[in-house]
Formats: sequence, structure tokens, C-alpha cells
Amino acid sequence: MTAARATIVIPSAGDRGPVLPYSVASALQQTVADIQIFIIGDGLDAASEQIAYRLESEHERVRFFPFTKGERRGETNRHRVITEHADSEIITYLCDRDLYLPHHVETMLDLLAEADLAHTLRFRLDRDFNIQPGKFPVLASSGPGTGERALIPLTFAGHRLDSYRALPEGWRTTPDDWGTDTYMWQQFLEQPEIRVSASARPTALTFKRGPYPGWPTEERRRILESWAPHTTGQGFEQRLTEDILAAHVQQAATLGTQGRTSRSRRNQAFRRLRVQSRLRYDKLQARLADVRPRRS
Repeated sequence: MTAARATIVIPSAGDRGPVLPYSVASALQQTVADIQIFIIGDGLDAASEQIAYRLESEHERVRFFPFTKGERRGETNRHRVITEHADSEIITYLCDRDLYLPHHVETMLDLLAEADLAHTLRFRLDRDFNIQPGKFPVLASSGPGTGERALIPLTFAGHRLDSYRALPEGWRTTPDDWGTDTYMWQQFLEQPEIRVSASARPTALTFKRGPYPGWPTEERRRILESWAPHTTGQGFEQRLTEDILAAHVQQAATLGTQGRTSRSRRNQAFRRLRVQSRLRYDKLQARLADVRPRRS
């Protein structure tokens, strides 16, 4: 096997083995072939470990690292695996309950060619599969001195391996008042001369889990089973981008009160995504018209 350009880290815990075949399959379907996939078990049950070992035996690029349950999300074990076993240019992450689109790693390699930490377009699908758009970009307006935390879900983020090795600690046990992923990105943002980047291209599907501990594993498995075939379908990215744009503009139109502030937010969202999504202008104008606030 040739040296990998990217390492995809998939943390998993508890009884989540049944979702792994879907998330791992989406990682294996990347347009960039020279990748390695690390499943990091944080107290997986016996049945889930069997699934992870099977995936490792079936795919040369997959490796499984089992650990007993660690503190919080087992962050120190992530650090150990990355520092001792990764030898790629970049590290990306994939929650076991999420799916990559085929161009995710390709997009992250482009972003991280001249950046240390990067993310792609942030959004989630709720229980009814409605799009919940997120702030974009995140890193450029977060970190020390801004009063903002970098709320980027794990699946959308990635970083250079050499930049990670230069950090004071890397993945570490997260304080109770921080989200695990946010605490990691904060460490990057605290470094002098940190370089960040973002793409408005949707590259992954992440599903809102609901209140802790989230949806049962079998429901998560059924969701991934139903969505996985679409990720490689012809025209899927185009349709998804249009739907995300419409959701962003709808959200901007309903923020605050009527008037200039609402129009400004709506138009800012429209311009930001139109420029970077490569969609036809007339089609986006039609989308914008559909969600403009109506006068009562």
C-alpha cells in the first residue's frame, strides 16, 4: 500500500458497531485513493468490536484500535493513535453516525495545502431530514479575543498532521464546560500565526442526534442505510447545495426583525454561498424569491 495522503479518524463507542459499515464505506469511496482509515474504539462492546475487526480484515486501508472506555470521549487515545500511527499529510474526522460525500478528502487536501486547520460547509439534518444551516465561515471569527467558540462538528473539520504535532498537547481530556471538538479547535486557534480556511462546498452529511445520549443505534443505522446510496448519486451534490442555500437564506430572512438587518443577513448568506457554490445565478434567484418575507 502506498503512503497515505490523508488519515480519516473514526471514533466509536458503546454499541455503535452497526453504524460503522456505512461510515467506513463512505470513507472508502473517496475520490482520493491513498487514504488510511483509523477506527478508534472508546469502550466498544464485544459485538461492535467484532464488526470493527471484520472491517479491518476486509479492507487493507482500515485499521482498528480498541481501547477501554476513557475519560469523556477518550481524547487521549485519539492523540496516542494519531501521533504513533498516522503518517499522512492531513487528518480528517468522521463521526461513526455520519457519512462523507466522495469529494470530502479531496476538498480538505485543497484547503489544507495552505492552512493548518480547515472546515467545509457546516449544516445538519434533523429527525425529519430538514436542513439546519450553521454559521459560515466559523474559524475566521472564533478563538481567543473574539468571545466566540469554534462550533464545528467533528465530521466537517480537519488539519495538517505536522501542524498537529506542533501543538502543545493535541487531543486531551475536555473540561465539562466545553464540547470535545470545540476544545480541540480552540487549541489550534490559540497558536500564533495559525492559518485557517473554509469551503462552502457541502462534503458530508451529519445528523442531529437529539438530546443526550441521542438516537438509539438501530435508528442511526437505518438512517445511514437510507442515505448512503444517495451520497454517490448523480447530481446529489448539486441538489444538496441548492437545498442548503435555500435553508441559509430562509434562516437569514427570519432572523431578527423586519427591515434592513434582516435584508442584510439574507443577502449576505445569498452572496456567500452563490459565489462559492458554482450554481446557476437564475436558479439561485428563484430560490431566493421563494423565501423572501411577505408583507402582511
